[in-house]
Amino acid sequence: MLKRLGTVLHTTPNGYIVAKLEREDDSVPPLNTAVYDEDMNRVGILLDIIGPVASPYAVVKPSSREVRVGEGTRLYYRPPTPRRRRGRRQARKPPRQRKGGKQRTEARRQGAGRGQPRRGERRRGGGGGGRPRGRRGKR
Repeated sequence: MLKRLGTVLHTTPNGYIVAKLEREDDSVPPLNTAVYDEDMNRVGILLDIIGPVASPYAVVKPSSREVRVGEGTRLYYRPPTPRRRRGRRQARKPPRQRKGGKQRTEARRQGAGRGQPRRGERRRGGGGGGRPRGRRGKR
């Protein structure tokens, strides 16, 4: 099923076709879709949408130099069909457990293992972070 793109206004000096968009449901056709004329001949592809939002224009790149489209010709496009997913969906893998998983979390809750600082912390002063200080240490 083809949808109406718009009517041809003119052809630019470099060969592109400019058409006034006719939007039925305020939708804009996707770029790089095939554009056809009234006789179902392929004219080219939709290159760009330009102009104001209220009344946009379509720029069509012709498929060949021999394509001739007169002013006032109606252009059509084929809306893209939704793609079907192929194959089965893979099941999610369960998260990897660290060594000693349950025992480790229990020990952390009880406050055991306070001798080693956590990642990102320093032994003295807590907090950690900040920029590295070099040889002298804290200032």
